Amino acid sequence: MLVIKRIINSFFQDVTSDLDFKKNTKIIISFLEFSALFFLFATYFALGFFSLRTQLTIVTWFLTAATLLTVLLALLFRKIRIDLFIVSMGCFIFSAFISSLLNGFTNFQFTIFLYVIVTLFLYEYVVQNKKRFKYVVFSIYCGLILFALMFFIEYRDKIFSLNFSSRQGSYFGDENNVSMFLALGCIMSLYITFFSKKIYLKIVCFLLFAFFGICGILPGSKIFFLSVFISLFVIICLFFGKRRWYISLLLITLFIGLCVFIAFGPFESALKERLLRFIDTIFGTSLSKYYRLDISTIDRLDLMKNGFELFFAKPFFGYGVNGFQSNGFGGGWSHNTYSEILCNYGLVGFFFFFFYIPFSFRCFKQAKGFMKFLPFVIIVFFFACSFSVSLEAEKIYMY
Repeated sequence: MLVIKRIINSFFQDVTSDLDFKKNTKIIISFLEFSALFFLFATYFALGFFSLRTQLTIVTWFLTAATLLTVLLALLFRKIRIDLFIVSMGCFIFSAFISSLLNGFTNFQFTIFLYVIVTLFLYEYVVQNKKRFKYVVFSIYCGLILFALMFFIEYRDKIFSLNFSSRQGSYFGDENNVSMFLALGCIMSLYITFFSKKIYLKIVCFLLFAFFGICGILPGSKIFFLSVFISLFVIICLFFGKRRWYISLLLITLFIGLCVFIAFGPFESALKERLLRFIDTIFGTSLSKYYRLDISTIDRLDLMKNGFELFFAKPFFGYGVNGFQSNGFGGGWSHNTYSEILCNYGLVGFFFFFFYIPFSFRCFKQAKGFMKFLPFVIIVFFFACSFSVSLEAEKIYMY
């Protein structure tokens, strides 16, 4: 990297020999920083708008490549650091390759290696300069807002008529995947509403929270409700802390009461019906108006169980990349990140994939400002989603 940096410096020094080189270097760095943030914004918009539609996925890959290129160039001007996250992800890549090698590279694909590499460079870009974090968050958040706006425009008739009785979102791909983007935007809006000290920002983000929430109801995905509810619980507890626990308890109780009212009130929605069917299936009740059992829940539980059963058959290295797809009875993925990774990469891959999580809690000591708890909230969101979807299985948005 030092060689590349010197070549770039030499090139620009020759071209601009009549100007102050340090000044031009600052201009170059500023341009690269702006470009990286712009492409990051465009990528996170494209992740929801393009990547879940097969014929348009190439757009997201192009923007991802542009983001990666500008990030790499920006990294050349500062010192590269190696920490536990980079080491654990590097070991995960190596163990995933070994797992596939031991299984003869059956149904092998490079997707997981590509997005882990992208994740590593994005991570290095953020931690290399602490000031970048808020700009990166802002870029991602704006990308999610733009996607939600396009979702709103596409389904405006349904929203204005308050017709939530059927699942929407297939225009952008699978409804459950679309819900994850809307849920992430909903959670980030809620976090800023609580922790920002600027009144105008609180008001704007609260309105965006309601906006993401209304759009998130349309796909009728249980993962939207689950991830938002768990994240809201965590955000409230973090904000009020131990001393004001009674306020947290009151707000959470009010929110649960609101959910119960929506679930049993006259309001009709696909999300409400699917939640009631989910409760009927798990607890053997009969709350649902139309069906008693939720076939989707039964299928997902069977797939998750199948993933764990395959893991016990090969507990150390698993079946390799797409191992569940090749050996499971679902023909796709297990719809559970934990069983999918255990099945595909065994205990070794699972260990390296989640090894860095405990160390990420250092953000409580190191970070300052109103965003210091946001990494923890995103981790909670990640774990909540992992119970219902296989984030590892051929998902470009994994990073």
